[in-house]
Amino acid sequence: MELGQVMYSYGWSEGLACVIFNKRLIKLNPETHEYRYLVNELIEEFRHQDMFAKAVRKVNVNTYKASRIHRMVGWIQLNLMPVSVMFISVLSVELMTDIYGKMIRRDPKVFEPIRKVSELHHIEEGRHVQYTKMWLKHYLDNSNFLLRTLYSIVVMWGVLFMRTLYVREEIFEKLGVDSPKKYTKAAKENLKKKMGEQCLPDVISFVKSFDGFNFITRPIWKSVLNAKI
Repeated sequence: MELGQVMYSYGWSEGLACVIFNKRLIKLNPETHEYRYLVNELIEEFRHQDMFAKAVRKVNVNTYKASRIHRMVGWIQLNLMPVSVMFISVLSVELMTDIYGKMIRRDPKVFEPIRKVSELHHIEEGRHVQYTKMWLKHYLDNSNFLLRTLYSIVVMWGVLFMRTLYVREEIFEKLGVDSPKKYTKAAKENLKKKMGEQCLPDVISFVKSFDGFNFITRPIWKSVLNAKI
């Protein structure tokens, strides 16, 4: 059930990314390299969503829609945030899903079709990460202290955004455990600890690349994500 929820979370977040990419696409001339690249990326992202949906059907489990808070945050990102913030939020989620996917495909205990889905996603996601980093370079290279602080918090929020999509109380209710709330709390704490230990190095490296850790952001990262900075 957890893997089914992870696959759903991947598909839902990539749907948000497609909206952001489309907002960029309609401002470009069709003859540009960026336009052609974005069209191909959108095709791949839609194919990923279809692949994740098929994976959910394959494992035959119930999934649970994003919470009202997640939907609200998604709406704010799509409608109120500047384009640089939208793209950096996409990158934070792409980095997180890529790392989590590596762990899934390398674990022999995971259902083989799900491991294959993670492998295929990883192959194409590397190009998407590279494109987003290249696109953001202008903004990161010319950012001041306040913008670097904002970008760092946006990346941190993107990781938290994905992490909190994975563990749902409804899953434990479905399993019929005695105290779903206690299981949910323990699972969230365990995921926070494990992600802090195993899934954050690449994300932290990216934030360091634009000098995003300072006296404001460092304690927030440590508290919220259990980051080893």
